[in-house]
Order: sequence, then C-alpha cells, then structure tokens
Amino acid sequence: MTEPLNEATGSFCIRELEEIERARMWLKNALDAHQYGRHDTFAIRTAFEEAVTNAITHGNRGDPAKRVTVELAVNDAKVEMVITDEGPGFDAGHVEDPTTRENIMRESGRGVMLMRGFMDTVRFNDTGNRVHLVKHRSGHLRP
Repeated sequence: MTEPLNEATGSFCIRELEEIERARMWLKNALDAHQYGRHDTFAIRTAFEEAVTNAITHGNRGDPAKRVTVELAVNDAKVEMVITDEGPGFDAGHVEDPTTRENIMRESGRGVMLMRGFMDTVRFNDTGNRVHLVKHRSGHLRP
C-alpha cells in the first residue's frame, strides 16, 4: 500500500468474530477523521465486515488457532484494505451467484457480491486467501 501524507494506517490480528470491534472502531475513526461521507462510509464498512467475517468463518473455518491479518490505510483520496487468512483459499472466479433462484433464500453467500458492489477494486490472490479492496472517495479525481 502507498504511504501519502495524511494517511492513517492500522494493522490488526483477529482470530474470532468477537475481536473485530477494535479494527471496526479504528476504521470508523479514520473515516471520520478524513471526513468520508455517509455513502462511502457505509460501503467501506460493509465490505470490511464481509471480508473479515468471510476470512474468519470460511477461510480459517472458525479455528481460533489461525489468524486473520487486517491492514488498513485511509487517506483523503481512498481507502485500501488487505485481509489475509491462514486457510487453504478458494477460487474467487467460481463463486455461486447469490441472486439465482436456488440461492436467493440462502442465509449466506452474498459477501463477495457485496464487496464487488461497494468497492472500486476487489482483487484476490491466486490462492484465494487474501483480498485487496480499494474504495476511492466519491467525487475525488483518480490518478
């Protein structure tokens, strides 16, 4: 991730869903400090929640001996998040469509779709155990 001036960065190790709060509050405070609007804040926080929850629940299969590493960077132009789990990964190109008739009533399976819908960039590594998310501030000129 880049390091422009006025950038807030944070790094967290999370093992269980109950441990997300510290990273969630850090992200909220960084977004507030950089005066992100409600629309962007909602999108970023939703993608964050989905990515970390998926990493703990699906990637690490809820195993508290395994870590999820969260790297966050917030500046006036964009937010970058890198979430890495210690699981075997998955094929991000073959995620079932949660909007099809057979999947619409499922209680889970919408996380990747939400991340792709809310963020400008969603890139998984080849293994599928790391996701890099980028959201450019609404109305901000991109390089």
